[in-house]
Amino acid sequence: MKQILILAGGLGTRLKSLALEGPKPMAPVNGKPFLAYLIDYWINQGISLIGISTGYKSEYIKEYFGNIYNKTKIFYIEELELLGTGGAIKKAINEKKFYCTEDNLIIINGDTWFEISLSKFLADYQINKNPITIAVKYLDQNNRYGSIKIVHNNLIENFSNSPINNSFINGGCYLINKNFFINYFKNLPEKFSFEEIALKDLANKGFISASVQNVNFLDIGVPEDYKKVNTIINIKLN
Repeated sequence: MKQILILAGGLGTRLKSLALEGPKPMAPVNGKPFLAYLIDYWINQGISLIGISTGYKSEYIKEYFGNIYNKTKIFYIEELELLGTGGAIKKAINEKKFYCTEDNLIIINGDTWFEISLSKFLADYQINKNPITIAVKYLDQNNRYGSIKIVHNNLIENFSNSPINNSFINGGCYLINKNFFINYFKNLPEKFSFEEIALKDLANKGFISASVQNVNFLDIGVPEDYKKVNTIINIKLN
């Protein structure tokens, strides 16, 4: 069984200019929620258990997908208040519905289209033997995302918040050892940023590896990229 956690609890403030009714991952793409394309993509790669971390207007997500979608079991972990990405992951991995499954868990952002190869991701994770592997993408022109420094054996040395051309970026897709993080999170608060607190700390300790995935990547959280997503998804579906 391959399991995935989708982070879909954000407020979607950057897309307010588009007057969306529901949460950001439910933004329509050709009459279908973006999140549906995302979930279908991962199911087609072999995912068989999906957890969705919800928050703002979570009823839109629950009503659309229910508990079974495309023959795949779905359950929900609701944020009653904003926990940050770290707090959401911490709450989710302690969810009992994840207990009786495998130790490894994929985590993705519900507003990001990143066409990674799951087989390559799993293979890199096994080779790297670190508690977390991040799917990264190389960008020639980078004016928005923080950059990553990768050293020998695909080890991530540090994260920079500054955009740097000709650099790798964090694609927001993680493969983690669930038991490691259950213990690691015990010393962290209920609300925190996974990227700013956990990832930077673990990189300093040499615990994070990279899986280079130079494929289509799009963050629909900003209007200009949301307007491009129709083209990218159509290419993939065709």
